[in-house]
Amino acid sequence: MKKWIAGPLAVMLLFGGTSLASADSAPVDVSPLQNLQRVDRLTLQSAIDLATENSFNVALLQLKMNALDNKKDELKAQKEGLQTGSVPSDRLPTDAAQILTDPRLGIPEEVTPDQLVWLGPTIQTNTAVNAVLDGMSDIVAGMNKLIRSQRNQLEVAIEQMETQQQKTLLDEKKAKEGAKLQMTSQYVTLLSQLEQIKLSEAYIGVLENDVKRAESAVKYGSGIAENVDKAQRAVETQRDQLETLRGKYRTGLVQLCFDLGIEYNPNLVLEDIAMAEPLPVLRKDTNQILAKSYDIQSKYHDMEQSRWEEIHTDTASDDGKDFLDISTRITEMQGEQLLVEQAKKIDQTYSDAEEAYRQLLAADRDNKNAETDYNNNFLRYEKGFVSKFDMNKLQFTLTQAGAKAKLMRLQYFALMQKVDSMENGLIL
Repeated sequence: MKKWIAGPLAVMLLFGGTSLASADSAPVDVSPLQNLQRVDRLTLQSAIDLATENSFNVALLQLKMNALDNKKDELKAQKEGLQTGSVPSDRLPTDAAQILTDPRLGIPEEVTPDQLVWLGPTIQTNTAVNAVLDGMSDIVAGMNKLIRSQRNQLEVAIEQMETQQQKTLLDEKKAKEGAKLQMTSQYVTLLSQLEQIKLSEAYIGVLENDVKRAESAVKYGSGIAENVDKAQRAVETQRDQLETLRGKYRTGLVQLCFDLGIEYNPNLVLEDIAMAEPLPVLRKDTNQILAKSYDIQSKYHDMEQSRWEEIHTDTASDDGKDFLDISTRITEMQGEQLLVEQAKKIDQTYSDAEEAYRQLLAADRDNKNAETDYNNNFLRYEKGFVSKFDMNKLQFTLTQAGAKAKLMRLQYFALMQKVDSMENGLIL
């Protein structure tokens, strides 16, 4: 996707840098970074729209398509400009009988060779001129052979340009589908990190209650200071983990903003994804998916190009023909290998989605069980049979189960989006 600039340099510019210069160079133009759009709220669909709109890959492929079209027109013009030449096949008469009977000269029939004093020099001159014409014919024949070879090379090049155009159209579709899938993955990852941050914050609350309980136990003589120290260290460890999670989220958010071509906003709100009720994974026929594969279609164009060149390319020897034949066989073998590799990827993608569905069902079941346990113990808590401390633990267990269920749902959603992209032609 579109990245205005990458690495530490990008981070510095994103947070307010406007130009850079070294001692030996002029300032770098970073004007594209100065007027970035500010966005306060994103949905997955709006993120996908921005990602596709700002995709450098798509833009470059569109430029490539125009360049190929221009190059093809140029090659066609060059081909039209290569025309073969010819030398007249007629030759001057080089013996007396031919000269005397040549109707163009109009010599009377009664005239004999002895009466024509110019006949000898004319025969010599005509013989020399014919020799020159024969030499010119050989030269023109050689030039024509060279021109035909050049025209054939241009025909092959034009065919290659047309094949590249077909492949570029596929690459553009692939880039758009890839941008959509990549943005979905980034968006889901950030939502998952936010959920983990919330869970970590809740867990810190539980650990802080452990500290208070340990301190109370020491205060009333039923505990030791060592337990307080252990509880405090657990809180510190969890806070460190929380900061790590927040740091990963910030990094991911910065990357997201760059990929979308928008100004970095640490308070950017990522709205939840509206997900339909999860359904079992339905596998489509592998051959149908392979037929729509962008990579397979691209390789098919390569195979067709190789076969075309084998038929239409002029070669000087059998070695050249053998080379073209081997090249075609190599391309066909690569196509067969690609079919096998992509079939494996299709099966793996479906298997991953099926496993995600099973994990989602298990997480939902665990969440319902945790909710049941909490509700049952809450009744006991109201009657004084369960302590507030234990209820806090159960509350966190319920929160943890709910978070896991949401994370599994996000994972299932992301993998189903990968399945959709795969069935559209993007096999990863």
